[in-house]
Amino acid sequence: MAEPREIHLVAPLPIREQAGAKERGTLLRRSLVPLLLLLAWSGVTFSGVVSEQLLPSPLSLGRALLELWKDGLGTHLLVSLGRVAGGATIGVSLGLVLGLASGLWRLGEEGIDATMQMIRTIPFLALVPLFIVWFGVGEMPKTLLIAMACLAPMYLNTSAAVRNVDARLVEAMRSYGMNGLRLIARVIVPMAAPGILTDLAVRALEHALLPWRKTQALR
Repeated sequence: MAEPREIHLVAPLPIREQAGAKERGTLLRRSLVPLLLLLAWSGVTFSGVVSEQLLPSPLSLGRALLELWKDGLGTHLLVSLGRVAGGATIGVSLGLVLGLASGLWRLGEEGIDATMQMIRTIPFLALVPLFIVWFGVGEMPKTLLIAMACLAPMYLNTSAAVRNVDARLVEAMRSYGMNGLRLIARVIVPMAAPGILTDLAVRALEHALLPWRKTQALR
């Protein structure tokens, strides 16, 4: 009787070594251009070809960063990140609810979509003076500006993703007696999740950082 063949649950060592070497080579090639740019930057500033008043050297930037950190930069960063997190939570949650309502029901689309399309065209810088007048110069206007920045991307991605869920799958689940919130939570939302999350993080971050930078003037 022939002996059973050996089953390899992991890749053989030579293959793993080749894969590791390939990954290290890829990382080295990706790091080459940034390292060359850093060396060129250091060379033109240290040699005096470009004045440090026009282009500070990497060493000067490092020293300035260290001084800022000693002066409480870490605390300020935590405060700003908390503000961004609070505003993003409000905007993403509201956008998710409105997007689900618009994508699931015709009445929701008719009542919400037109207003949301108008809101997303408003430049956030135009809201800064209004928010100062309405809410003062405390934390409220900053958090609301970030929430407004995250609201539109979340709404658009959610409503589009819900509409693109396969209608045949929804009808099949209804035929098995699944309706209402159970159908939404167990079928529609999981099926729409990839579309909801597609490009959301990048777009939300880009929109959130713009009013966040501008609202530093409100301090």
